[in-house]
Amino acid sequence: MRSDALRRRQAILAAARTVFAHGPDSGTLEEVARVAKVGIATVYRNFKDKDALLIATLDELLARIVDVQSTALKRFADRPETALSLYAHDLINLGLAPLIVNADDARVQDLMPHYEEVRDQLTTNNREIIALAKQHDLVRRDITSLFFISGLIQSARPPAQTILPPIADLEHQMVDVFLAGLTP
Repeated sequence: MRSDALRRRQAILAAARTVFAHGPDSGTLEEVARVAKVGIATVYRNFKDKDALLIATLDELLARIVDVQSTALKRFADRPETALSLYAHDLINLGLAPLIVNADDARVQDLMPHYEEVRDQLTTNNREIIALAKQHDLVRRDITSLFFISGLIQSARPPAQTILPPIADLEHQMVDVFLAGLTP
């Protein structure tokens, strides 16, 4: 693929992450094209339909999560004291919280037949990370992998719109509060 075509494809995928952040039905291909600053024909040249774009977007996100997990596992060997915090913040930087909160497991399985296999890998990796965090006394012994991910997602949910002024970087601050509550 030519470099300009690859850049356009990456722009489309980045736009799709934004447009579909609230679920697969939260946007259209036309919206993706507008956000990516490409024509709708360019979107269709790269992806035959919305489902193909959703699959590519999910595949990319899941691959990025695996990369974040691999990095976290390596960090435990070098700097265990920061490994869990960096892992949590890296996940949040991927935009994980709004995507997971708005994901429909059955819809994802329909779109991606290999989803269960990837989900199992992600779960195994996360269990290993939490086990290492326990070995280094970074979390209490009663903290499970599921509790960690569920709590992280809840802590990093996008802030509600209120009459109060927004707080810069609130999601990351809430994650720090959550992580502090896990310590022994």
